[in-house]
Amino acid sequence: MRSGCRIAWLAFFFIHHRNNAGSISVAIVDLLPGIFRCTPKLPALAVSRLPGNSPWSRLMIAVLFEADALPQAQERYLQLAAGLTPLLSDTPGFIAIERFQSLSTPGKILSLSWWEDEASVANWQQNERHLAAQREGKASIFSYYRIRVARVFRDYASDRGAQSDV
Repeated sequence: MRSGCRIAWLAFFFIHHRNNAGSISVAIVDLLPGIFRCTPKLPALAVSRLPGNSPWSRLMIAVLFEADALPQAQERYLQLAAGLTPLLSDTPGFIAIERFQSLSTPGKILSLSWWEDEASVANWQQNERHLAAQREGKASIFSYYRIRVARVFRDYASDRGAQSDV
C-alpha cells in the first residue's frame, strides 16, 4: 500500500431503513472498486436482482454525503436541498433520498441517496443545478464534506425473512 494513502480498507457500512409499514431493512454496502485510487481492488460481485417490487429488493448504488454545515449556513443548505428534491424525482435511475441531522454533533448532516446504477449517479453529477449547488456548498456552506459511493451486496428486511445476496 502506498504511503500517504488516506483510505486503506473499508469493510462495509450498515444502513438501516424503516419503511411506512414499519418494517426495517438493513443493507450492507461496500465502496465501489476504483472510486478511490488507494482502495484495494475488491472481487467482482454477481449482478442479480432480488424478488419483490420494493426499491430495497434490487441491486442499488448508495451515495452517502456527509458534511459539517457552518452554523450561519444550515438554513441555506436546507433550501438548496429542498430545491434539488423535485429535480431528483425526475432524474432517470434515482430511487430515493433521505437527509439526517446528527443528534450529537451540531451542524453535521448526512444525505443518503439510492440509485439504480452507476451511470445514473454519473449523470446526476453532471446536472447543472446540482453543480451550482455544489459550488455554493464548497464556497460558503460546508466546513467539511465527504462523499462515499457504495454498492449494496446484501439486503436484509424483516418482511422478507431470510437474507438475500445481491
